[in-house]
Formats: sequence, structure tokens, C-alpha cells
Amino acid sequence: MIVPIIIGTIKFTRLDLPRKLIWYLMIYTFVTELCSIYYLDYYDVPAESKNNTPMFHLYSYLEFGIMAFIFHRKSNDSLWKSVIKLMSFVFYIFSICNLIFWESIWNFNSNQRFVEGVFVLIILIGFFVQLMRDVEDIYFERNSYFWLAAGFLIYFTGTLFVFLFEKKFMDYWIAAPKEEFVDYYGYIHGVIFIILLIHYSIFLWMKEQK
Repeated sequence: MIVPIIIGTIKFTRLDLPRKLIWYLMIYTFVTELCSIYYLDYYDVPAESKNNTPMFHLYSYLEFGIMAFIFHRKSNDSLWKSVIKLMSFVFYIFSICNLIFWESIWNFNSNQRFVEGVFVLIILIGFFVQLMRDVEDIYFERNSYFWLAAGFLIYFTGTLFVFLFEKKFMDYWIAAPKEEFVDYYGYIHGVIFIILLIHYSIFLWMKEQK
């Protein structure tokens, strides 16, 4: 995630609001990763007591909020803007209920991540429909928001069901910690997240089309 942070830092004064929000999200992600590494590897507490899931919960709130704001701002369809607002409201209400009744701040938020993934995919489908309907230039790769949306699409499609079934895999991991193949969750998420970071970098580097 260093590359998009560097690009955003170099071009910060020329970034519009959506790009600054993505840059801020990358800064938060980078800081939380450093804190997680220190906490999990160096903090002097029993291993079974170490838990960094609260940062995951906060990340989901920030990620969805930024994504919804960006594509709401980009849309020129008043009805679709209202749909995005409704989905945002439902997502945050569900997230609070999930926190209270099902997955506490100390549990991995797989329910929330699944609902987020579904809503994000719906918003992205709406964006691509509007892009194909309204764009005059057939070369979509010239549109920076195409790259951002494509990155989100790859990431959330690839991780949607992984997040849904994460707790089952984690239960198996606890039952059989020596089985190497259960690490695939981290590998899959890591690879897809790298792809998302590449798209973030392209989005931050390109200028917004007028």
C-alpha cells in the first residue's frame, strides 16, 4: 500500500475530494497494519488474548462510507443517488445491530463484510450501467473512476464468500492449527487486496475527466 500513499502524497494539493478520501483510507490502513504487527508480534500479552478485530470493524465503516460517497457524488441520476443513500442507511443500521446482537467488536465482522460486499456490488453495477449509457468516449480506460470501480469489483467479488464463511475456516484453524492449507484465506485476501491497491494507484495518478 506504499505506492498509492506515495502517489497521493506527491499529488496531494492537486487531488480532488474523492481521491483525498481514498488517500486517507490508505493512510488509516497503513497505520492500522503497523499497529497490528506491533500488537500481535511484540506486545507483551498472552497470545490467546491478542485481538485486533476492532480495527477491522472501523475499517469497514470507513471503507463503505467513502465508497458510497464517491459513487453517490459521481452519479447524475437523482433516483440512483437516493438508492445509494438508502443502502448506506440500511448498512449502518445493520452494522450496529450486528455489533450488538451477533458479532461484538472482538469478533471478526464477517456478517457486516458480507452485507457490505453485496451493497458495494449493487452500487458498482449501477455505476457501470450509467457509464455505458452516458459516456461519449468508448475508451473506458481513460476514465479514472472506471479503474476505481473495477478495483472494487474485483476485490469485493473475490472476497465476498470468503468473508461469509470466514468463521467456519477460523473454527477449523483453531481445531487443527498445524494444517497449512487453512492459511488460504489470508493468501486470497492478500492477492486481491494487492490488485485493489494497483487500481487505487491508477485512480490517484489519473486526472478527473471533465
